[in-house]
Amino acid sequence: MATAPVSGSITQLLVQQGEYVTAGQPIAVISRNSRLTLRADLPEKYYSLMPQINDANFRTTYNDTIVSLAKLNGKLISSSSVNSVSQPGYVPVYFSFDNDGSVIPGAYAEVYLLGQSRDNVLTIPLDALTEHQGKYFVYTRLDEEGYQKHLVTIGANDGQAVEILSGLHPGDDVVVAGAIAVKLAETSNVVPEGHSHNH
Repeated sequence: MATAPVSGSITQLLVQQGEYVTAGQPIAVISRNSRLTLRADLPEKYYSLMPQINDANFRTTYNDTIVSLAKLNGKLISSSSVNSVSQPGYVPVYFSFDNDGSVIPGAYAEVYLLGQSRDNVLTIPLDALTEHQGKYFVYTRLDEEGYQKHLVTIGANDGQAVEILSGLHPGDDVVVAGAIAVKLAETSNVVPEGHSHNH
């Protein structure tokens, strides 16, 4: 049994379970940063939206999972309280959040800035969206074996869900899990004749 000389969160294991180690060999990386700052660079053309920004989701370069700042006690910080220079053409937006050990300090991330929620917006999970030659499609279920392909126009997304501006209606039975499999079946002519309709 090994005891760490400092408190913190383990961010990386350097050895596998059951592996032999020698005295003094590093076995883990521990982060003592319990509260981190996230900086998002907002293009200046969206500066007018700054007053609406109140939260963010992000995905690190080493993990495909979308992280919600709200779930990590995230808070918007005034940019004037942090002395950091942003890239030309961008306005920095800062958040602070609790590090649960899953975020490596200094790591790069793809950030989705969130504003005030809007009513009467049709959204679907991003996993339901497929893309082909710059156009976006979703599949709806017709019956146990049949699907219909819909060309859709998309709006904003938060890393988890995407706004549908046209091409779907509320109540449509959208294929979420397995949308890529339906697309592959369609392109390989596995989907039964007459069950896949291109629009």
